[in-house]
Amino acid sequence: MRRGQSLSKVLLTLMTCAAILISASANAQATAAPTAEVTVVGAAKLNARQKADFEKFQNSTSGYYGAFWISSNGGWSFFAGLNSTDAASVLAKLDCEKVNGRACTLYATLTPKRAANRAAPFEGLAMKQAYDALRWVRRNKRTRGSVSLAANPHFGWYAWSRNSTSSDSAALRDCNRNAQEFNKSNLKEDQIAALNNAGLLKCRVIWSQKS
Repeated sequence: MRRGQSLSKVLLTLMTCAAILISASANAQATAAPTAEVTVVGAAKLNARQKADFEKFQNSTSGYYGAFWISSNGGWSFFAGLNSTDAASVLAKLDCEKVNGRACTLYATLTPKRAANRAAPFEGLAMKQAYDALRWVRRNKRTRGSVSLAANPHFGWYAWSRNSTSSDSAALRDCNRNAQEFNKSNLKEDQIAALNNAGLLKCRVIWSQKS
């Protein structure tokens, strides 16, 4: 999701990019190009149905993070398309335990690939969003004003460019406000509560250039 807005007299630029949320439990489907690294951390062997969806999980999204959780009764759940493995893990664990009625364990994580010797331009963002944000910064940081990026581990990022004062507060305000709107439209109450309890819904400034 992207949104642009400009106001006369203040020279204001606003942009947001929300994560592309992909989730699955049981036999849900999700496919895309395999451009992420999968790290298996669980020792359990997957059954046939788990393996089928695990293949989908490995190919689920490019440039974002994910987590795959399994239960002892053969169930599973995964979430991908988020700014962090922490956020994906919280949602997948919640869904897995709700669906299967028992404790679940983390089986694997999904981390977006990056070019060799190429660091992420902004810590705290998924690779796809980080490079989207970098392009925005390059277009706006030559201004005389302040430029700031704010993000949270789940929702996405907001950026502001202003010709006076610090843009940090504006970026934080709209990041938090729009994250709340996104959550209400796309998440259930228990998902919001779980993410909030893990401290994954609060935005923070991840980069700024002062005037």
